[in-house]
Amino acid sequence: LFDRLDDTNWFVEERRTNTVAGLASSLRLAGAGAQTPLWERLGEMSMPVLVVAGAEDAKYTDLAIRTAAAIGANATLAVIDGAGHSAHLERPDAFAAALDAWLAAVSTTGQ
Repeated sequence: LFDRLDDTNWFVEERRTNTVAGLASSLRLAGAGAQTPLWERLGEMSMPVLVVAGAEDAKYTDLAIRTAAAIGANATLAVIDGAGHSAHLERPDAFAAALDAWLAAVSTTGQ
């Protein structure tokens, strides 16, 4: 998840404040396996949604494509070239450009 990040994006000091109990609780309560699948409800989303994934994270790019398709017309998919799992940290320039373009498009469509 983090091997592609440079030293400024590792957040080492923040991570050192984690505790074993806190991390275990986070995984138990908020991990992907603990969440109720809501795929069938994604199409109910009426607001615009930007779905972002790093192109070099095949698993999450596939999930992003699936998510955007399930949401439907309200979804915009942005796949960030040259980025893996932490696209916003690995390629902040490309992430910001995708977000800016999406915000501009959403603001001009009145959504």
